[in-house]
Amino acid sequence: MAYAQPSTFQLSCENIQLAVDQGGARITANCRAMSGAWFYSEYPVPGIDNQDGQLRNRGYGPSSFQKSCRNIALHWDDGKVELTAICRTLGGKERKTRTEIHNVGNFDGKLAAF
Repeated sequence: MAYAQPSTFQLSCENIQLAVDQGGARITANCRAMSGAWFYSEYPVPGIDNQDGQLRNRGYGPSSFQKSCRNIALHWDDGKVELTAICRTLGGKERKTRTEIHNVGNFDGKLAAF
């Protein structure tokens, strides 16, 4: 069984951004390899949905939250990475919401799951 662990890529990557379109979401960054060289890398954000105005992280499959959320942003510090957004509820109202992005690391200059 895999356990959710805080992401760590933010400790060794720069220019971290979130790219969102109707097909999904991905984290992009320049990440330092063990050699000290920097490499551009992308990682698809898997399995985040909007469930009645709340971001929910299934952890697998394509993300669909971007179809019913706005003001989507990625926030990070040394301890965690969070996705924030304003999402529509089933009743048509909007709600501020967030979810943590788990298990993403920098593996020798490449963003990948651990």
